[in-house]
Amino acid sequence: MIEAIIYNISVTIAGIYLFHRLQYAESHDFRFSKSYITVLMTIVGLLLAFQPIPIENYMIQLSFVPLLFLGRYTNSFYTVFAAVIIALVGYFVLSTTLTYAVSLLVIAAIVSTIGPFLKQNHVVSIQILNILSIIILTIIAMIMPSFDTVEVLYLIPISMVATLVTAVFYVDLLRFFSLIERYENEDTVDYLTGLGNVKEFDRHLNEM
Repeated sequence: MIEAIIYNISVTIAGIYLFHRLQYAESHDFRFSKSYITVLMTIVGLLLAFQPIPIENYMIQLSFVPLLFLGRYTNSFYTVFAAVIIALVGYFVLSTTLTYAVSLLVIAAIVSTIGPFLKQNHVVSIQILNILSIIILTIIAMIMPSFDTVEVLYLIPISMVATLVTAVFYVDLLRFFSLIERYENEDTVDYLTGLGNVKEFDRHLNEM
């Protein structure tokens, strides 16, 4: 169980690191795009789906966690698209229940509707979306007999820890790479206004 928890958290962190690292690659071939982060988070979700966390007779899935980040930083189309891919692979390849597959779609639709409008910081926003996801899973577990509420109870502390760790890591990387980008641009961009500075103005004059 511990190994599976470590695997799930590590895969999520690795996906977030890869997102930032490629975005600020020295070659600058990569830049933030909703398509790029969707592909990356979908892959992370699939990797999490392949390795659920075994607790007693339950297999705890954290494949919905990447959807929280997509819901926060993209929009409904990309989040639901990723959820559809994860749900289809989970249902047809990994034999996850149809109930959980539908749950992913519901979670994706709701978090992508609410996520972009949250005014809290990154960590708190992800936790809010995680709590919403748990509420959704609890309601579905109460309605559908194939989904156990005990499984949701096991999911609560694990998902809280996983989302907290990954959100803190995300914020730390965001600040780090934003600082790098600021240093890279300080020769040409005024930090306070975001506009070109005197050096950049002179360069344009010399090119004319």
